[in-house]
Amino acid sequence: MKPYLFFLLVIAITAGCQNSRNEKKQQKTKTEEVAAEEKTETPAGNGEWFGSKTKPQVVKVDTSITKNNAIKLKSKKKKTHEEIKRDKEIRNARSAFKRGINAYNSKETEKAIEAFKETLMYDPENALASYNLGKIYYETGQKELSMKYYEDASRFNPADSNSIVAIGLIYFERGQLGQAEDYFNQALDIAPGYGLAYYNRGTLYGQQKKYDKSLDDLNKAAIYSPNDSKVFMNRGMAYYFHKNMDAACADWNKAASMGNAEAIKAVGIYCKKNPAK
Repeated sequence: MKPYLFFLLVIAITAGCQNSRNEKKQQKTKTEEVAAEEKTETPAGNGEWFGSKTKPQVVKVDTSITKNNAIKLKSKKKKTHEEIKRDKEIRNARSAFKRGINAYNSKETEKAIEAFKETLMYDPENALASYNLGKIYYETGQKELSMKYYEDASRFNPADSNSIVAIGLIYFERGQLGQAEDYFNQALDIAPGYGLAYYNRGTLYGQQKKYDKSLDDLNKAAIYSPNDSKVFMNRGMAYYFHKNMDAACADWNKAASMGNAEAIKAVGIYCKKNPAK
């Protein structure tokens, strides 16, 4: 009997979330306000500078007020009309984005699309809104439109490994394996611990019958995505083509125990004499 073919995992990442276990990069978008506070630490021990035998000199603040040095406190500069307008746009973008997330989670696809497009109307370079639209259009089979939004997202945020993997997946499905591999490589350059990127590239190598490289990537995918049954399903395939049935059946049994339907079939067909221990 012919073994089951390799297959790809469709990306399923919660909208608005970024995912690598070993490397999480905090994204700053135009809809986010970030405040940073400077903190000073008291020197350790008896209050002396490290490597010094004397305490540091502290410059005291001059609190005296005379006619010559009196400090005039000025009120904060009022915002311009453009700044006020921009603040309103940011609030509107945030509100629309939240509506989009809620609609998506409620499986109200059209409302989600409308809300994320509204986000982009107020904040045209919002990478997360572009990514979410790409994801929705991918899930609804509109791959060309999906690609456009994924490309926008990766342009607005070059550290967006999710969109880059998604673009690679679309190229893979088109049979453009060279382009797909390039995007998976890019994703791993950005996020070296991205299990899904290793899984997809390992699966691609399996399709090309590069079983050594496939097994190497799928071993890494198993480290970074240990709860993904598809990783063990496909690593079992790589072992199968290496003619290591004990290892193949061990992986297929593991995937089957996680509820993977394809692995259950593989166990039934190939592992009657090779049950996992």
